[in-house]
Amino acid sequence: MNQKDFKILLIILAFSFSLFQVLHRMGEEQIKIWDESSAARNAVEMMHSEIYLYANIEGEPDYHDVKPPLQLWLKVLSFKLLGVNEFAVRFPTLISYFLLLLLMYFFAIKYFQSIKLGVLLVLFPAVSLGFVNYHMAWHGDTDILLTLSTTLYILIAFLFIQEFPQKKLKYAITLAILVFTSYFIKSIAGLAPAFGIVIYIIIKKSGLLYLII
Repeated sequence: MNQKDFKILLIILAFSFSLFQVLHRMGEEQIKIWDESSAARNAVEMMHSEIYLYANIEGEPDYHDVKPPLQLWLKVLSFKLLGVNEFAVRFPTLISYFLLLLLMYFFAIKYFQSIKLGVLLVLFPAVSLGFVNYHMAWHGDTDILLTLSTTLYILIAFLFIQEFPQKKLKYAITLAILVFTSYFIKSIAGLAPAFGIVIYIIIKKSGLLYLII
């Protein structure tokens, strides 16, 4: 086996292992009685009532679930594709987890030119209880989707700062869209990393210039 084939095999094994850590039990456990169950119920209600602007119970607003509806829309789409079942409730989580792995891998390849680092970043979530555990990649909560969107806009902000002023408009527009998307997933929680980004910009050389221009 030559070096190129070995690297390809290593990448495939890393992604396969990380996905197996999530997939092997995704449809086995019953829906948990916490945010996962309420979101699943609200997605079913949304699908049947065709009221897509807010979470509702029998047509009335659900004041216990005041998060923006993006994650419910994804569950509704999943139900329409796969039916109403445990796996369909968690399918958006699986897709978000996979996209997060791809994001970290390609960032390592593009910015650090390191396949080894990319493989390590793909394997890291699979052995971290912060990722592969309840409320995260095993279940249908919003946290992995939120992690994907916030990680993406943090990396975009990093590239924006590093490459400023080149491509500043493209990065600024992309960053604004991703921050709004994160807010639309889990309200104010999606904005939390943005405050850290502002602090990082300020402490950089000519940081105030980034904010003004």
